[in-house]
Amino acid sequence: MAIEKAKLKSKKEGVEIGFIVNNFFKQKENESDFELIFDRGCFHSFDEKKDRITFARNVSLHLKEGGQWFSIIGNADAGPRDIGPPMRSALDIVSAVEPYFEIVFLV
Repeated sequence: MAIEKAKLKSKKEGVEIGFIVNNFFKQKENESDFELIFDRGCFHSFDEKKDRITFARNVSLHLKEGGQWFSIIGNADAGPRDIGPPMRSALDIVSAVEPYFEIVFLV
């Protein structure tokens, strides 16, 4: 559903974008490498540390040299709330991401 909405929006704006739905837990299979991967709601949904590490590693496998991963992650340091995405601590994020990426910005 989200991809269909994005396709309609890009068409309306006259922007040509190729959308691919992929399972990053599967091994890379001769796919095009990307300059940017945008993650809104995936990384922070994994409760197991090993799953977050696998996700980060596989994101890195799909990026071109110098590519960037932009991820919106619920921040455990922001304080409690009643609704919203799962929250991850800076340690959760850094321990999974830093073996594969340089963290440029973490708020």
